Amino acid sequence: MKKIIVTLMMIFSVCVAHAEHENISTSQYYVDAKSAEKQDAVPAQNANSVMTYDSTSADGIGSKAIYNPNSSYAGQSKALVTASAANTAIQNGINNE
Repeated sequence: MKKIIVTLMMIFSVCVAHAEHENISTSQYYVDAKSAEKQDAVPAQNANSVMTYDSTSADGIGSKAIYNPNSSYAGQSKALVTASAANTAIQNGINNE
């Protein structure tokens, strides 16, 4: 008789342990609902630019070019410089001084 009662209690506890509550923050429903509230992903313009904030743009999204050391400087005078390009230029300047 004790075995039957223990078995029934175990079955009941396993069945009760599985519950789907929509208000629990780790449930799939909650995560999907909160993800739907987020903004859309910003599409990439190209591989040689980064997204910036632009106060004059209607959506606030701007872009800035990344300096390419293999291209001419004239067209890239206002581009952002990567750390590796800056390090190389600084080291060359020090070595040639």
